[in-house]
Amino acid sequence: FLGINQTGQAIIAKDRYGVPVAAREEIEKLFKLVKRGELEPVKLKEELDNWGLFEQYQDRFFSLFKKK
Repeated sequence: FLGINQTGQAIIAKDRYGVPVAAREEIEKLFKLVKRGELEPVKLKEELDNWGLFEQYQDRFFSLFKKK
């Protein structure tokens, strides 16, 4: 996820919203951990808030708490 630009500087791959790809992957990992009961949902919420992405993921986040 790190690359080198033409001037030899390190760059971080970002998605079309400017969020680092690695951050999106970490969020996906956290969702899986919460779903399996291996992580408290508050940790996922904190990560989403840190990146300012809670609104983008809120429906998915709240669906973790729905009874099946």
